Amino acid sequence: MNDLIQELKKTLKAATSGPSWVVDELFKPLTEAKSIDEWHEDIGPVLWWTFPIEEPPYCGSPLDVDWPGYHTHWTPLIIPAAPAPKEVELWDTVNHPEYGRGGVMEIIGTKVRVSFDDLDYHLTLDISDLSKVEEGDNQWANGTN
Repeated sequence: MNDLIQELKKTLKAATSGPSWVVDELFKPLTEAKSIDEWHEDIGPVLWWTFPIEEPPYCGSPLDVDWPGYHTHWTPLIIPAAPAPKEVELWDTVNHPEYGRGGVMEIIGTKVRVSFDDLDYHLTLDISDLSKVEEGDNQWANGTN
C-alpha cells in the first residue's frame, strides 16, 4: 500500500504546478501515525500501532473490552467506496442463483428488468444479484437448448 501511495504522490507532484510539499501535506493524515493523546472517542475505531512495527495493527478503540493497552499510535481507517455495479447491456444473457438464466430487457440505473427462461413474467432485480453469462457459455448460442 505504501508503494501505491508513493507512486500516487509522485504522479500528483508531476501533474501539479504548485509546490510539491502541498501533495505531501495532503497525504499526511493517511500515512503519518498520530499519538494516542490525539485520539478521541468521536474519531471512532482506528488502526493502532506500536513502534517499531513488529505485528499487525489492532483495529478498534481504547474503549473496547479487548483493548490490549500497549499501542501508542494510530492511523485512520479508510472506508472503501461501494464497488461499481456490474456491466451489463441490453440483450445480455445473465444468470440468477434462484431464477436461472434470463435476458436483459431494460436497464434502470443499478436495476435491470430480466425475462427469465423458466418464468412467464419479468423481474426487476439489482445488477449485483446477477452474473453475466459469457458468450461461449450461452446455451442459446451453442445449441444446447
